[in-house]
Order: sequence, then structure tokens, then C-alpha cells
Amino acid sequence: MTTRSSSRSHSMRWFAGVSLLAIVCVVAFARPAQAHAVLLNTTPGFDEVVNEQPERVVANFSEPVEINFGALRVFDSNGDRVDTDDSDHVEGEPASIAVGLRPELDDGTYTATYRVISADAHVVDGAFVFHIGAPGAHSEGIGDELLSGESGSGGLEQVLLGVARWTNFSGLLLLAGAVFFAVVIWRRPAGSLAERPEDVESAFGARWRTLVVAAWWTILLAGVALFILQGAVAADLPLSQALSFNVLEGVAGTRFGIVSLIKLAALMVGAGVWIALQRSSLRSSLPIAPRRSSPSIGAAATNLPLPGWLLGLVGALLLILLATPGLAGHAGATSPVAINIPADIAHMAGVAAWLGGLVTLLLAAYPATRSLDESSRAKALSPVVSRFSAAALWSVAIIVVTGSIRSWLELGSVSAFWEETYGLVLLSKVGAFLPLVALGAINKRIVGPRLEASTTIPGLSRIRRLISAEVALGVVVVALTAWLVGLSPTSEAGATAGRTGPFEATVDFGEGKLDVLVDPAQIGANSVHLTATNDDGSPLELRSMSVEFALPEQDLGPLVAKGRELSPGHFVVEGNQLSIPGEWTLSFKGRVDKFTQIDANTTVELER
Repeated sequence: MTTRSSSRSHSMRWFAGVSLLAIVCVVAFARPAQAHAVLLNTTPGFDEVVNEQPERVVANFSEPVEINFGALRVFDSNGDRVDTDDSDHVEGEPASIAVGLRPELDDGTYTATYRVISADAHVVDGAFVFHIGAPGAHSEGIGDELLSGESGSGGLEQVLLGVARWTNFSGLLLLAGAVFFAVVIWRRPAGSLAERPEDVESAFGARWRTLVVAAWWTILLAGVALFILQGAVAADLPLSQALSFNVLEGVAGTRFGIVSLIKLAALMVGAGVWIALQRSSLRSSLPIAPRRSSPSIGAAATNLPLPGWLLGLVGALLLILLATPGLAGHAGATSPVAINIPADIAHMAGVAAWLGGLVTLLLAAYPATRSLDESSRAKALSPVVSRFSAAALWSVAIIVVTGSIRSWLELGSVSAFWEETYGLVLLSKVGAFLPLVALGAINKRIVGPRLEASTTIPGLSRIRRLISAEVALGVVVVALTAWLVGLSPTSEAGATAGRTGPFEATVDFGEGKLDVLVDPAQIGANSVHLTATNDDGSPLELRSMSVEFALPEQDLGPLVAKGRELSPGHFVVEGNQLSIPGEWTLSFKGRVDKFTQIDANTTVELER
């Protein structure tokens, strides 16, 4: 007994050590970032009029961006390209991109469009306007026409991407859950549970192998589909054009592509381990191959200890696979990554042990005992159900704790749960999760004990129906999880934001007043309307008006933007200058004549 305990302790130390090393490597690979990249400022500035043609256009974002698809393009008012098609990162600045302009451009209005990929694999696009010499006939630019006209991918690609995400999640959870069930729940030391007949072991092994192989192929095929669909959406191309070498090469160079290749490598290593074990002396320790005809094999197999190196290797491979959704998505792109990634891995592992284990219990363990009479079947399954219920209780605890951590880090405020689409879907996921907890509690506290005390099938049939209901709810939870991956934790207007409505203020402006309206006063795109009046209420005519945006607490700014005159004394500044939460200082500079300037300022508080 002491030897067996020592062996198990040594194996668990191997598993824990290698698993910890895998998590450390995963965290080291991840780099902190915001949820979505936000355009901070540009050169030339938003709606700025420059006297001389610039050599290039520069766009600066709130976080490093990937430019494998689209990057930065510049168009004249007729929709013709005027850039040199050499978009690239500014040297040493991964959050800034630039593109050269063709020489000797005419005076007028130019529209720059950008299409970049955030660290969480979401595509961010938009447009801004600048003017050379003076605004042209279409001073508002043609951004809307360009962004709508360039679209190649559509609803089909988005739907398929969602289906592929769900399929990928399902395969990952089933694979990890099936392995957990076989090693921790079904397999046991000799004498710890009633011995099961050889035909039961063989039947379970056959069904378990089917589940594992199906899960492996599901992950592989879903991963390939995700890779292709990500290229279609990122490059804004129809699916028929996403299989080109250039598009696939572009995806491979992104964070999403690198994580996908890591997942493929882990799958291949896992397949190699599977094949090697089928040919080794350990083939009897796990149901990875059909059992031999010897009746003693079944009993002997339960006594053979699994080597620590094998447990560690399998555990590390599963952790890497479970880490890939987070690494390619929100968890790997939201600070603090050192908390987010381990929490996401633990969350996935808890869900896999519970839901993947449920599927294995329903589709492998239950059918494997059909050849037994009622009394023997209840006796064989009751301890398995009891052990799984205990493990599920720990899984639920892990899911609740890690889910709470991840939810808070993603949304940052309680109000975001009902103000953001991401928060509403997350609440829906919690709503589907709670009945799962209730069913699990019924299984553990009521049905399980009755099954252990029963020698007939009715108790077994009841718990099987409850487990089927749990699996059905689990499918809904996984679907909502796949939907969450495709959403930004914040509004599409920018980063996180508390919607407080338009901001209004009136400040002294020389001898008159300046009415300030910031609409909608949230993170991302805003319109700043400025109306200058004399002391008698009449419009104050100005040559020009500019606004400097600064966020002192973050040492950001000033971001200078020139106002566009709508009528005498009325100017508007539009853009994404208000890009992150905090107390922003807006400084206004109105030019009365060549030698006279009026200054004023106010503050705008933007909350998470």
C-alpha cells in the first residue's frame, strides 16, 4: 500500500511540475495589451489642413497592431489610390503604422483608411480625413463609401467562423474531459472499487477511444477552418479567395496564426504519444488499444501505475491545447496577462473535467455496462458516479472562481454587464450555467446516494436523464462561449467606456463665452462642438479654432486637432482622440486675427 501511495505521489509531482512549466511558457508567450486597438492620433491630424504635401501618413494606435491585411491606404476624392502601397510599422514602434504618398498631389481632401488586427485577433478598421492646401469639394471625405465598398467577406464567413469556434471549443473540452475521466474517474487502484468484468472494460475502452479520436479530428478540422476563415475576415475577402497562399501566409504571421500552429504541433505530438503507447508495455494501463483475450488483463491493468513522465507529458499537452483559445483571444490581450492566462486555462480545465467528463460518462461508461444484470450494473456504476460527482464539485468551484476573475478583468465594472453586448452574452452564459450547477447538486446529494443504495435500474435511469439534461445545457454554454470570443468586451466605438451621455459646459472665452458639447462623451469616436459668442450673445467670428486633448495621469498628449467651421463662431472637431478612460483636459485656442488668440480649457471625465 505504501509503495502504491509513493508511486502515485511521485506521478502527481511529475504532473504538477510539467503542467506548471507549461503554464509558465504560455504566460511568457503572451504579451499584455488592451482589448481592442484604438486609433489615438494621426499625421497629418484628423481633419487637419497642411500647406505642403507630407511625404507619408502615420497612424498611431493604443497598442501594437498587426498589419498583415490592408494596413493603411490613402485615397483622393475620386476614390483613386494615392499612396505608394508600402504600409509598414514605423521603425521601433509596433503601435504605429505609416504609408508613403505619391509626389505632387493636387490640393484638396484625402481620405486614409486603416485595417489592422488587434492583439486579440479582432479586426479594427476605420478612416480619417486630411487636406492639402485647402479642403476640396468633398471636405467630409469618402470614408463611408470606401469602408462599405471594400467589403468582401460577409455574413456567411462570420457565421462559419462562429460555428468553427464552437466546434473547436467542443473538441477541446471533450478531449481533455475524456482523458481526465479515464485517468481519474474510471481507472482506479486495485481494491478501491468493485472489480468490473472484462467485457465492461473492453466496451468502455472501445467507446472511449472513439470519443478521443473524434475529439482529436474535431480540433484539427476546426483549427484548419478557423485558420482559413480568419484570413477571409481579416483580409475582407470572400471565402473562395481566402485559400490563396498570400492570405494563408498572412494569417500565419499573426498572433492568431502562431497560436494555431502551436495547437497543431501539440495535436501532432499527442498523436505520436498515442501511437507510441499502443506499441509499448503501457498499452494495458489505459484503454488506448483493444484488450487482449486474456481474462487477467483487465484486473492487471488497473494495478499498473502510470509513469510520472507520461502523466506530466499528457497534462502539459492538454494544458497547451486548452490555453490556445485564450492566447489567441481576449485572455492573451487583456492586462494583467500573468493573471488572465492562468485563470483562463484553469477555467477551461474545470469546464473540460465537468462537461467533457459528463459526455464520457454518458456515452462511454453507461453503455459499457449494458451487458450486466440490474444489480451488477448499479454496483459497477455507483462508485464511478460518486467519484465523478466529487470531482465535478471541485470543477464547479474552479469554474466559478476563475470565471469571476476573468469577467471582472474583461469588463472592469458592474454596469458593463448590462450596458455592453459582451456583458449581456456573459450574463446569458451564467444563466445557462446555473441550471447545470443545480442538476449537478441533485446528482450528488439525492440521485447518487439513492443509486448506491439501489440494486435496480430505475435509479440509474433517473441519473442518466439528468446527465443528458446537463450535457444539453453544456452545449448551450459552449455556444455562448464561442459567441463571446467573437465579441469585444467593450463597445465597437473604442475601448471600455461608461456611457454618460453628451458632455456640456460653458467656459469663459475672452470677454465672451464658449459653449462646449462633447457627443456622445464616451471612449472612442466623439464630436466636439464649439460655439463662441460675444458678451451680447452674438457669434464671435474666428479665423480658426483648435483643440488640444491631454490625459495628464497617463502622460498622453497633447493631441492637436483643428476645428472645421460650420458657421460663424461654430466649429466641430471629430475623431478618436478620447481613446482611453480618465480625466481628459481639453484646451481651446481660438484665433481672432494674426496677432490675437483666445485660450480656454475644461475637463471631461470618461469612466470605464
